[in-house]
This record gives sequence, C-alpha cells and structure tokens, in this order.
Amino acid sequence: MILVYRLVYFLGLIEYSLFRSTNKYSYIAFRKLHGLTNGGINKSYSKKISLKKGKYKFPDITTGIIGNVDSGRLDKIISDIEEKGYTIFDEKLPEDVCQRILDYSMEIPSKVVGEQSDQTGVKYDPNNPIAPIYRFQEEDVLRHNDIKDIFYDVNFIRIAQEYLGCKPLNNSIIMWWSSLYGKSASSRAAQLYHFDMDHPKFIKFFIYLTDVDTNSGPHCYVRGTHKNKPKSLAKDKRYSDSEIQQHYEPSEIIEIDGSRGTVVAVDTSGIHKGKLPIDRDRLIVQIEFTNSFFGQKVSRPSISEKPGADYPQHGDFYKEVYTRLQVS
Repeated sequence: MILVYRLVYFLGLIEYSLFRSTNKYSYIAFRKLHGLTNGGINKSYSKKISLKKGKYKFPDITTGIIGNVDSGRLDKIISDIEEKGYTIFDEKLPEDVCQRILDYSMEIPSKVVGEQSDQTGVKYDPNNPIAPIYRFQEEDVLRHNDIKDIFYDVNFIRIAQEYLGCKPLNNSIIMWWSSLYGKSASSRAAQLYHFDMDHPKFIKFFIYLTDVDTNSGPHCYVRGTHKNKPKSLAKDKRYSDSEIQQHYEPSEIIEIDGSRGTVVAVDTSGIHKGKLPIDRDRLIVQIEFTNSFFGQKVSRPSISEKPGADYPQHGDFYKEVYTRLQVS
C-alpha cells in the first residue's frame, strides 16, 4: 500500500509544481506517508525546498513582541524548538493589548464549532456558550491594529525562517475562544491528542490573551514527538490521554500554562491537544508559517492595503511571506 501512497503523492507534487494546487488524494497520501515513514517524507521534501528557496537577510538585531533577537538568541530559540518541539518566551504581549483584543473578540461574529453542527455569525457570550469553540474569520481578525502588529512581527518571520530552513510563507492567523461548553473533550475542538500535518514543515506561534492554568485549557504537548513517534501513535487520528500515557512518562507530557500575553512557538507535527477548560474560558491567537503551500488548502483573505505597508523598517520581504493575502 505504501507504494500506492508514494505514487499518488509524487503525482500530486508534479501537479502542485505546475498549478500550485494540491489535489485531495495526494494530500491524503502525504498524511498517510508521514506516519508510515515516521516523518521521513516531510524531511526529504523540506530539504529540497530549502535548497531551492534560500533565505532572507535580516538585520543583526530585530525587535518585536518578544524583545530583541540577535543571532545568539536566535540559535538558542531554534535549538529549544528542535529539541523539545516548542519554546516559551520570557516576554509577554502587554496587558493593555491583550485587553483590547479581548474586547474586540466580544464585538465581532464568529463561527461556532461543535460535535453536532456549525453556525456562523454568532457573537461569543461567555455566560451562555452553545459550542466548545468560537472561531473568528481571518478578515475580521486582521482589521484590528494590535493583531496586525502580531501578524507582521519581524521576529516571528525570522524565527520561522530559521526553523523551516528557507523563506517562510504565512499560512494562517486564527483567533478563537475555548468556552466552558460541555463536560467532555471534543474531537472537533482538538481537545484530544493528535498531530497536525498541514504542510511539509511548519511552525505556529500561540499567544494567550487570557490567563491559562491547568483548568482553563492549556496547550498540552508530548515532548520530542515532532522528531519521532511510536508506531502505534503515528496514525492520523485522535488519541485518548490513556493511550499517550502508555508510551510517555508524566514528565514528557507538558501542560503549557501562562498568564495572559504568554507567547509560545510550537511545531504541532508533534502530539498535542488543547485541554478541556473547566473553570475559565480561554482566548488565543495563532499565527502559522510554512515552507510550502503543498498540503492543506490555504485561505486567501482580503485586506485593505498591501502586506506590511505600515512596517517598512523591516524590509521588503512581506509581499512574498504574505503572498496568500489579497489586497481589496
């Protein structure tokens, strides 16, 4: 069967090289091959991408939400992610910025995601949740100036480039509430352990906009599983806590708690979940960068000005990093 998957995958790569689109069968084959090769298919393709695309040249020191990043600090950040699959930054998004974004989230409509059905155009009411997840449209998210500062943060681009090994592409920016709806973990809300396989290689930056502890939906991560997984956990499916605990010590299963403003970089090809909140809801924003758009379908939201128009001091690379955006 693996030979069939490889054939479908390689034919899909040819189609992608010609038309810049991924057919669903090659994407399914790609996801299957990730498990069957323990990530080898991703490493092989990513190496070719890196050799072809090259990198941007950044200033010696860049400044953003996580402060100053020079080459020495960048090396430590990448080493941490490569070893564990994630890193937690000391610096935090300021309290007032978190509050402004939170207030904005209460004003704009969302799409609710539940086990039974989805609804659109729903404003979040924390006192009367109707689904575990309230997810906001990218176009609405990108209208907020504070979120734009996060989205175009040069340090995120620089870290993504170093981790991916090539010029990065922004794949998404999403924001959602994890509500106090329900008493059991939701598969559709990603509250069961799983791994992502969006593209050949990718990295996500999470920012907590509310205080997060063990009872308010922390991101949970199985340390080192971005590098390899036991065969029984390499299938493209959801896993229970007990299935994970059969293979890993408690010290290897990490809950990432943090006060509002906490910033985390994560390779979510590792096994992870969002824990079910039971005492307090959670608001989070996530920015993802990838080395290729081969794979999961990429959204193309409209914006009112060219990418990075307000950030000329960081160079002219925004057009390529944010190529999926459409200027209206």
